[in-house]
Amino acid sequence: MGGGYLAADIGELGELWQRLDEVSARQKQKQEECKALKWCGGNLQQGRCVWRSMRGVANAPEVVSCECNAHFMGEQCQEAIPNKRCKAIAFNKCTAHPDNWFQDDCTVHGSEYKYKDWKYCWGIFGVKHKCIRKWECSPYVEGEDCCVRTGGAAARPA
Repeated sequence: MGGGYLAADIGELGELWQRLDEVSARQKQKQEECKALKWCGGNLQQGRCVWRSMRGVANAPEVVSCECNAHFMGEQCQEAIPNKRCKAIAFNKCTAHPDNWFQDDCTVHGSEYKYKDWKYCWGIFGVKHKCIRKWECSPYVEGEDCCVRTGGAAARPA
């Protein structure tokens, strides 16, 4: 079909039409496969349908599955990954008693730190405050420790 469709003979046009028909049928089949997976939550921005051939298998048919967006999981990306509860603990420097005279406020570690407890230091002659920060985070993928991502190295799941 060298000079465009006007220069094509009827046989070339027939072949072109047949190829377009095959592509269209495959697209319709893909659409039905994705529909069977409830569109992988794509209408809700939760995921998308993807087609992959099996690795290492020549001429393997493509298989549809769901690829979930961040914060979603499940075979059809139907579930939101639950938030995680996190906490970070920081200790003030050791000072003399009475602690309410010498100890810094817990906000020296950050505005969200609150007083939790105290403990002795320098034997029983000193005191230091235990400060805690609590928050929730939303993992991007199932099993991710988002506490570290959102709270730093001292953070851990609550």
